[in-house]
Formats: sequence, C-alpha cells, structure tokens
Amino acid sequence: MDEIPIAQKMQLDGIGELVRLVISSTQNRGGHIYIAEKEGRYYAFVTHLIPSWYSLKGLPVTVFVELEGEPKGKFISYTAQGTKEEQLEFTDAFKDSMSIHIPLIRVKEVPGFILS
Repeated sequence: MDEIPIAQKMQLDGIGELVRLVISSTQNRGGHIYIAEKEGRYYAFVTHLIPSWYSLKGLPVTVFVELEGEPKGKFISYTAQGTKEEQLEFTDAFKDSMSIHIPLIRVKEVPGFILS
C-alpha cells in the first residue's frame, strides 16, 4: 500500500473565519466542522482537496483553528442578518430560523496525516 501523504495545513485567524469558509463552500448543501483534541489542545477543522495537484489526484489541505478549550454544544450557530456584527454561539439546539447551524463532529482519534 502506498504511503498516505501528509495533508498541507492552513491555520486561520479564528473560528469565525472557519465558519464563513464552511458556509461559503457548502452553499445549501450542508457542512460540518470536525472537533478534535490533540496533545491537550482543541482544534476545529475541515479538510479540502485541491484536485489534480501535480502527480497526485489531489492535494489534501487541512484548514484549522486552535480553540481556547473544548467547545460546548453540538452545533455552532452563525447569525449575520439584521445585526451589525456576526454572532457565533456554541449550542446544543437550533436557535432560530435566521441563524445557520453547523454540526460539530467530534473526532475520537485524528489520523496522523490530517493534523501532524
């Protein structure tokens, strides 16, 4: 079996950046954010594949942000309509129909090729 190449990493400035990326890249198709703990630190991340990268079928990229602690809740609620500023909130339930709710998928064990 061929060795799995390590994904390239791209760290974002904050959780808001990651949420906007997920929303914009999954328009009306749903999206999710993985949550993982590694060496005592919590990360929120998604994986992307840039197709046809040189001899590879695609270049894997892990887009992530380091969190201040374990997020509480099963979703992250994002609201931008009718407010002057974006609002982000970790929640266990859908807040309202004006917000976008992104599921948080907790990963028990992160493969080494994703967050090395």
